[in-house]
Amino acid sequence: MLSINKILRKFKMKPTALARELDIDTSTVARWQYSKDRSGTNGMIPHKYHGAIQNLATAKDIKLEL
Repeated sequence: MLSINKILRKFKMKPTALARELDIDTSTVARWQYSKDRSGTNGMIPHKYHGAIQNLATAKDIKLEL
């Protein structure tokens, strides 16, 4: 899984900007930063979004290691 903090640093974006780029709700990206006891994902991005993030990285000429 991808770490949300690493992705935000790579893209040089805040969670709201990443959500806008991925066309998903801001609360979804924010939840990735929460711990599991707060209904989050412990900082990991679910696999469901990896393809969209890879496509965005390619479009922005950002190299990702998946």
